[in-house]
Amino acid sequence: MSNILKSMVLVATLSMPGAVSAATLNSLAGGGTITVDDVTFSGFTFVDIASIFGGVATDPGDIDVTGSSTATSVTLTYAFDPALTLDGEEIFEFDSQFTATVAGASSRLINSISIGLADYSRSGDSFVEIGSNTPSMLVYGEMTSEVLTRSASVSPTSNVTFNFFSLGETLDAAARAGLSRFTITLGLASGLPPAVPLPASLPLLLGGVGLMGLLSRRKRAA
Repeated sequence: MSNILKSMVLVATLSMPGAVSAATLNSLAGGGTITVDDVTFSGFTFVDIASIFGGVATDPGDIDVTGSSTATSVTLTYAFDPALTLDGEEIFEFDSQFTATVAGASSRLINSISIGLADYSRSGDSFVEIGSNTPSMLVYGEMTSEVLTRSASVSPTSNVTFNFFSLGETLDAAARAGLSRFTITLGLASGLPPAVPLPASLPLLLGGVGLMGLLSRRKRAA
């Protein structure tokens, strides 16, 4: 799909009633944001590591990032169009990052992060993986096993920066591998209710009431 057609599809999606937020990773890394309910994702970065040393290049313009939500979570889905593919002794690798911020008026806090390897393929001596160092998580598919989801708890917070990597490699001429879609989900739980600003005159009023109580006690004591 051409970049122009992708942009038209994304604009149409955003214009639909009740539609989720969406953008290419390229536009997000250029300063864009995605807001899903009370959570805003910003500060996106993308570094194509494999192409630095001759591997298969990953184009962030080919990665559509879509936000969605449930009652207790928000999810970013990364979809590759076309799929990122390896064909015989090739490698891809990239790093990316974002910051998620819960709106100040919200009572919810982020309490977990999950990674899901939603759609991939492989054959022969090959693997595909997505992981992070903080918190430490890894999902993968390889010759002998696969782990498709991982989740880690985090201290309840209204702001979190998450850095992750994706790596795939085919280790012989007959091997194949591909990555089409993965997800990152933030779990949300109710925290303390948001602070309600007091009227500027309220402390003076309370002070006056306290003074009246003090005078009353003195009169009774006399």
